Amino acid sequence: MGEQIKIMFVDDEQIMRDGLRLTVDWESYGFQVLGSASNGEKALQLCEADPPDIMVTDIRMPVMDGLELTKHLVERYPAMKIIILSAYDDFKYAQTAISYGAHAYVLKAELELDHLLALALRLGKEI
Repeated sequence: MGEQIKIMFVDDEQIMRDGLRLTVDWESYGFQVLGSASNGEKALQLCEADPPDIMVTDIRMPVMDGLELTKHLVERYPAMKIIILSAYDDFKYAQTAISYGAHAYVLKAELELDHLLALALRLGKEI
């Protein structure tokens, strides 16, 4: 990979944001972590300054949830890849997320950071 792939994490739980950001050495895999946000509204504000190539977002958050965020991101940044994380094993949520333009829907209960990294690397190659 030549240029670094920019990635951002959005989750209302600080421990989840920190875990996603710090548990993987993203930089060694060619990623630049732009930061994190606690809700979709804050994530959109951060995107105005420097939009990421990949957004990893929780589906349920206060202020603006991951589905609403996905709609806005697809509208404003059509090339951005979006990974939705959810604690809800609900087909309707997954169906809605994909219909809004999300590239992947990953259950938090089954979340393995190796899997998330592999997914991010695969999406990074599409950029």
